[in-house]
Amino acid sequence: MSIRHILTCVDLSPHAVSITAFASGLAERLGAAITMFHADPNPPAGAEDSSTWRRFAADYAAGREQAADQLGQDVRGRGVGFDFLTLIGSPRHTILEAAEFKRTDLIIIGSGVEDEERGIGSTVARVLRLADVPVLVVPTRGEPTRTWNIDRILAPTDFQETSEAGLRIVRDLAHALGCGVSVATVVHWPRRTGLLAVQDGAAEMPELITHLVEDARMALVEQARGVGLTTALPHVIGGDRPAEALADLAVELGCGLIALPSLGKGTLARVLLGSTTERLVGVSTVPVLVFPRAYLERTH
Repeated sequence: MSIRHILTCVDLSPHAVSITAFASGLAERLGAAITMFHADPNPPAGAEDSSTWRRFAADYAAGREQAADQLGQDVRGRGVGFDFLTLIGSPRHTILEAAEFKRTDLIIIGSGVEDEERGIGSTVARVLRLADVPVLVVPTRGEPTRTWNIDRILAPTDFQETSEAGLRIVRDLAHALGCGVSVATVVHWPRRTGLLAVQDGAAEMPELITHLVEDARMALVEQARGVGLTTALPHVIGGDRPAEALADLAVELGCGLIALPSLGKGTLARVLLGSTTERLVGVSTVPVLVFPRAYLERTH
């Protein structure tokens, strides 16, 4: 995975400071440059030439330039090359336009205003679905006080066709960052239902579960070794809510990043994002790096 140019999306909110600090720290470790990107608002229909709008646009531009200078101070302090790009329009569309224009290798974006079902903003959901390059989503829920150090990457796998390609990218990224890797999979425990249910309501079948865990652990080790992750630590977790289980595991292990492929498949790959991936982006308290299927196919 070669990252030489990072598009960092900033909305000039207080979270922009933590997003920029995270992006500049990552760029410093990777030897990459940064483009800080901001989408200026469209004028209301019919008001494009009004004096009111011109005054607003001028004040907005002055505030944006001041904020950009403040954000650039941390980047300069790290010796990272950067520029600032502005396009007029909705972030839903201009982020992808900016990424293509600057030929970026990675998009970094905040998780945005939460959608009740997704847990992420609609702009993030669209970028995740349509981007042709990896997208790194930084949590922006709550107060902007968190910082993240990537000393270990959690790499979930479901052993599908995209998982192996995703693990290869994680291998290269971990090597570039000089950090460790933990691989993980989520197993849905079998349950006795209906006429097979036990009278006390217990759903576990200890012996079977023990064998399932061991089989999954061996499969993790084999897949990791197959892509050159010979020192990766395997973790098997159970539950019916894989996104939440993986998010909790990342915190437990002290991981500063979760990295996994998107799960859209076939002709729907650019429309549907895997539900576990999207949910994970919404609930994780650490940044999540998503590899689009198109990117995996192009690079591996």
